Amino acid sequence: MEQTAPSLPALVRAGGRAQLQRSAGNVSATLVPLALHRRACLATYELRVVNETEQDIASRAYAVGGRRGRETVSWVELQVPAASAVALELEIPTPESGRFERAMVELDAPGTHLVLVAPP
Repeated sequence: MEQTAPSLPALVRAGGRAQLQRSAGNVSATLVPLALHRRACLATYELRVVNETEQDIASRAYAVGGRRGRETVSWVELQVPAASAVALELEIPTPESGRFERAMVELDAPGTHLVLVAPP
């Protein structure tokens, strides 16, 4: 049975992935879209992070876009403890219109900055 590589649209729908290898330890993360709740102005994503470093990682998740940037969007903050792996559902607030370009998650620690991007 011959296997083919997934198409580009399928990869985009799969969400964002990032990995950083450092002498102090590795950090890897995945952001996968699960659902969009337009009436509730929320988008649900699954965030998976493996933090093999000795430092906690600060994280911010938010939606980018909206109608010509006129709508304000808040973000979700969380901590990923050192030497841990987490998988959690994030409910990211979206603009009132329910339309946005992408969801972003930033992972920050000294010497580490990863950005994950996923579609609505």
